[in-house]
Amino acid sequence: MTRYDPGMKVAISLPDEALRRIDDAAAALGQNRSEFFRTAGLKYAVEVEAGALTHRIDQHLARLDGDTRDSWVTARSRAHLAETAEGEDW
Repeated sequence: MTRYDPGMKVAISLPDEALRRIDDAAAALGQNRSEFFRTAGLKYAVEVEAGALTHRIDQHLARLDGDTRDSWVTARSRAHLAETAEGEDW
């Protein structure tokens, strides 16, 4: 993992319409542009990380499907995930 200075500045390119919408959304939240990008970026990072975890869980469960020793564990795990993650595709 790369280490960054706490106040590192970055430059990104955005279409005018995207920047207008972002500025409007930031203003509606009482944030400046930097706060908005920081918050949005961290929220998206959480989604990406969760997707990677979901993928690893799916791979593991797929490997267990053929293993009769763990079939009960696999079935219970899938049922628990389905119960606790409404609206998610497990």
